[in-house]
Amino acid sequence: PFSQGQSCEPGQAAFCMWIDKGALVREGVAVNDTVAAIAGIHPEEVCARVANHDVPLPMGPIEGFCQILDDLLNGMDPCVIRYCKWKRRFMQDSPSARSASADDFVFVRWTRYNALEDQELDMWQIKTIMEVVSPEEYEAVRRANPEICRPLTHMLGDDRTAHQLLRSDASWDTWAGFTSTQEGRSRLQSFVEGLERRFAAAIKMAEAMSGASIDLLMAPIIASFPSHRLAPAPALPSPLSPSPVGSEAGSGLSAASTETSPTP
Repeated sequence: PFSQGQSCEPGQAAFCMWIDKGALVREGVAVNDTVAAIAGIHPEEVCARVANHDVPLPMGPIEGFCQILDDLLNGMDPCVIRYCKWKRRFMQDSPSARSASADDFVFVRWTRYNALEDQELDMWQIKTIMEVVSPEEYEAVRRANPEICRPLTHMLGDDRTAHQLLRSDASWDTWAGFTSTQEGRSRLQSFVEGLERRFAAAIKMAEAMSGASIDLLMAPIIASFPSHRLAPAPALPSPLSPSPVGSEAGSGLSAASTETSPTP
């Protein structure tokens, strides 16, 4: 039942997740063939590995860490659009990324719709639409709106162009690469200070709402979706505009899996 009514354009990838409103646990996931093609395994295996919390990040550890922090900062936004550099077939066992060539990486535009209300199943749905884009599109967006490209990495002084990213494996470096030099340590210190400023408002909100019911916490999100309720996504602003949020889109979902596990 989870794959009914879910669709996207040919060539686009769709990943959907359903959250039980009361227990706040993940009850099901579904992906389409395009997600599986990017991951490098079958759709059923993608779902099984998600259920078992066995999904590697499609990017290097530094960029992945920044992506997680960005998700935390934007978890209450109705719609979020980002551009990232992913490793092809990232769920396959493969040689070290340091030996990978430029052809082993792709730029991906992904759009996540948070807390869509699935009235039929009485659950919240989180839908993510992904599409491989050209280096030229990535570069055009990076120049116009760098905040949505490889989010937060610019706070570490990483402002590489699309051309540089495809010819460098620096994004797969570990944090040890920063701590080994004075310049790296200075960048890390600036990074930490920047994160403290960005998370200050969220921490203050969490302290103010300590002990509040989940209905109160979710009210601002649900109020943002009066017309979504699994209806077609709204028209998106161009990612070339300076707005940090944005879009929808892949083909019918072909694999689904149900489970009960903590919300990631």
